[in-house]
Amino acid sequence: MAIVFKELTKNYGRIQAVRRLKGTVNKGIVGFLGPNGAGKTTTFKMIMGLIHPSSGSAEIFGHDIIKESILSRKNVGFLPERSFLFLDKTCWDFLKYSGKLAGIAGLDLNLCIKDALDSVGIVKKWWKKRLKVFSAGMRQRVGLAATIINPHNRLIILDEPTANLDPIGRQEVLDKIKALNKSKDLNVFMSSHILSEIEQVCSEILIIHEGEIVLSGKISELSKYFCKDQLKIKISNNELFLKELEKELNFTVEENDDFLLIKTENVSLLRQISSKIVNRCGLEILHMEEVSLNLNELFKKIVKK
Repeated sequence: MAIVFKELTKNYGRIQAVRRLKGTVNKGIVGFLGPNGAGKTTTFKMIMGLIHPSSGSAEIFGHDIIKESILSRKNVGFLPERSFLFLDKTCWDFLKYSGKLAGIAGLDLNLCIKDALDSVGIVKKWWKKRLKVFSAGMRQRVGLAATIINPHNRLIILDEPTANLDPIGRQEVLDKIKALNKSKDLNVFMSSHILSEIEQVCSEILIIHEGEIVLSGKISELSKYFCKDQLKIKISNNELFLKELEKELNFTVEENDDFLLIKTENVSLLRQISSKIVNRCGLEILHMEEVSLNLNELFKKIVKK
């Protein structure tokens, strides 16, 4: 496990921004989801030592963020939501500065800068240019390079890494995140308001709502769990099929483009009864599948509870 939350809490006066957060962030690429104001950025800031928890704690690779503050973050990179780049510096000088902050010096620093720039796809002609001439997408890649400037980093935390980027810039950043996870075996804990992005790059998610983790797990397993009572079906005569089905089973149905989305307590029984009806009435099953929610639907289902 990369991170373990131990009732991590942050209060601002009477407002409880994060409530006794419990759970784990496993290795790999994990998405952190929640509505605006749910506590995502506050959680990131506590993990990185930028603000102090009101109570509770967390561990990063077994090291407590309060008792072992420096050690716990020694091999962690962080990309905040708002830009932290010095626009009058060149790309190379900014990463040199970032590397020194990470404790890297001498020839090793130059090698680390080159490796970081190569890893995020910034070619040599841009290395000595000032950051103010970079596009938003290029600047974000420089920020990403800064999170991996330390070759010993095992985890990078990314707060809305594709915010304010155009579709091409967003895809470039997402591709680099996936590549870093594979090529450098880096663990990633990232937030995003664009759920399709999380679905594209993450295998697991944590959903935070009103300061609490309300759901966590693998996306594929969660989608199946919340759709275990649904069947998408198309029959040669939907109207007759439903009329016959009403005689044998309690269910609700939604119709969309000649497909029936049938919800019931027992999908196995629904399959059996459907086969009997089709045989008895001389109908044909044109399509039948158990439905899984996409991440956007799953998110809305959980947050609305």
